Amino acid sequence: MINIVVLFAVIGGVVWWVVDYNTNPNGGKAAEQASASASAEAYNKRHNPQVGDCVKVTGSEDDNTLQMTIVGCDSSEAQFKTAEVLTGAQECKPGTVRAISLRGRHTVSTRWCFTKV
Repeated sequence: MINIVVLFAVIGGVVWWVVDYNTNPNGGKAAEQASASASAEAYNKRHNPQVGDCVKVTGSEDDNTLQMTIVGCDSSEAQFKTAEVLTGAQECKPGTVRAISLRGRHTVSTRWCFTKV
């Protein structure tokens, strides 16, 4: 009888730990997922320009080091202003001074079309 009680106590403890690990917002898997989501959102706010955003471009497309960083349009770092954000094989409208195309893993390519600031 004591063995059965101990066995149930151990199983109950393991079940409690698994549930807590997967659902506790202050720790465990839920906290890891929330942190990863917040980190991705912060990255997108800083490096995924939308129409009207001004950017500073560093690196090169040739060696995969290209990075677009959103900066204030009145900043001395601003090089380009985002005119269009296109997906797939769409082409930029005339008047574009720079186009950057990136293709993510298992995603449709995105093309940013820029004008001078």
